[in-house]
Amino acid sequence: VRVLQRDLAARAPPHVRDRQERVDRVLADEAGQRRVMRGARLQEHAGVDTISDGEWRRHHYVEEFTHRVGGFKRDIIVGREGILFPGVVGRMFNDPSEPIFFRDARFLAKHTDRVPKFALPSPYIIMRRYWSPTKSVRAYPTRESFIEHLSEILHQEAQAVVKAGAQVVQLDDPLVTYFCDPDYSSGKRVLADTGKFGKVEDELTLAITHINRVFEGVKARRQ
Repeated sequence: VRVLQRDLAARAPPHVRDRQERVDRVLADEAGQRRVMRGARLQEHAGVDTISDGEWRRHHYVEEFTHRVGGFKRDIIVGREGILFPGVVGRMFNDPSEPIFFRDARFLAKHTDRVPKFALPSPYIIMRRYWSPTKSVRAYPTRESFIEHLSEILHQEAQAVVKAGAQVVQLDDPLVTYFCDPDYSSGKRVLADTGKFGKVEDELTLAITHINRVFEGVKARRQ
């Protein structure tokens, strides 16, 4: 299980929560912790032996990352069916001494006696969905330069969540399944604002190369 069905409070965007008063943020965090514990108990009761936090402390598996790491502007990339996504417009920054997801992974590991699993977004899906040839080039002139930086940051995050107690690290990339769509793989149907790609084989090689870079030297139970 990666994601459990969430209530409206769990789906509240972090940029909304962050504008609240300090006491409200504390209360929201405590509520998130209670949801994670409840989600862990649900999985354990169902007999699941590898337990995730159900993403009940994060409103979106990618945009929680983009919000915390900086450099992204909201609602400037037009995706499928007119859905708006953030786009990268500045250099990302992360402090290795304060990993983005360490606290979330540690909390999960402390509240289950099963195998704790933590999911991170793949560098490829972030590159493909959030880099624009018209909006991002000042920060990252090419999408390759963007994915290089992404895999560097996510490598640090993978190491951090293992240190926090995660025994399984999962990289999520549903975007690679789009290549099963002949219209998408042929370039007839592409994500708006994010440019066209070349050969499918080259795209998959790019995705796999940077997935491997994220996991290089990461000593989890399994990945």
